[in-house]
Amino acid sequence: HNPRVGSGKSKSQFVQIMKDLELDLPKKIKESLLANMACGKFEENGKPSEFKTLTPQELSASLDQTLVIECKLPVERKGIY
Repeated sequence: HNPRVGSGKSKSQFVQIMKDLELDLPKKIKESLLANMACGKFEENGKPSEFKTLTPQELSASLDQTLVIECKLPVERKGIY
């Protein structure tokens, strides 16, 4: 249970509570964000993997070496599942 969340608090109230705590950023936030943005995949040079949008033809030709990530807004998902 986190008393800072819920209990009828709005998003703006939560943001203010967190600002008032004046917490330092986590020590490895930059590395974590990069890893999250690249789904944990890094190139040999240590840089995060890049993603690109594929055409249906490109996807079909590279399915054996492609990780498909479908990104949709909640409103776009309505009725799909």
